Amino acid sequence: MRKPPDNYMMLRDAVGERRLRLVDRAYGGASRRVLRRIGLDEGQRVVELGCGAGHMTCWLADQVGASGRVVAVDISREQLEHARRRCAERPWVDLVAADARDTGLAQGSFDVAFVRLLLMHLPEPERALEHCFELLRPGGVLLCEELVVSSSFCYPAQEAQGDLHRMASAMAAARGCDFDVGRRLHELLPAVGFAEVQAGAHQPTASTGESKHIESLSFSETLRLISDPSEAERARAICSALTTAANDSQVVYGQSRMVQAWGRRPASN
Repeated sequence: MRKPPDNYMMLRDAVGERRLRLVDRAYGGASRRVLRRIGLDEGQRVVELGCGAGHMTCWLADQVGASGRVVAVDISREQLEHARRRCAERPWVDLVAADARDTGLAQGSFDVAFVRLLLMHLPEPERALEHCFELLRPGGVLLCEELVVSSSFCYPAQEAQGDLHRMASAMAAARGCDFDVGRRLHELLPAVGFAEVQAGAHQPTASTGESKHIESLSFSETLRLISDPSEAERARAICSALTTAANDSQVVYGQSRMVQAWGRRPASN
């Protein structure tokens, strides 16, 4: 196996940070609107599972203020280090390295739970939702946001995008995951006990701008998981073609649809 260059981890980290920044720029506004709608307010205790580099963590902390608390959880210590630097001036933020399905946090201790782009990476997404349910106090509310990866589009259509959808679906299936789990959120939340469940969706679309690169950046990060040289080469060709499409102002790029579902832990539980 070819030895990666000495700066491989640094480059990979930079790509991941850029991707997460663009994801928040494209999807974060809708997240914030729904969180306000469901009652996020000053003084509340919030748990964020899969916080990544902390883009939403900072905003959540600003909403609850110093009288509240935000506990942000991620399994990646690299991402938590980014979040730590980003949230350095907000001492009411706690960063926890843990599995989102079993954080070790006290049950019934949070008013709001927020999950974005986590379930698609888990073989048993129900377990993370069950844990969210346990962490919330009776009457507490969850907002969960997940993609339907196969819903991205280009106009004019790009053959590479169809190739990406097929390859991504196969990769997810091999890991027991579902990259289109967003389609099932309205069923998953009630199945683990959430009530008053509502759902919505949005799909950022643009002809210019950095957001057009989210898909190719996301897919490029999976290259390290591909051991077969021919498959890796095919994936690189897909990324290259989609980068070219993203740089073309004549191509309209629709990112994957983000489904939002929110529900409440019944007050009687």
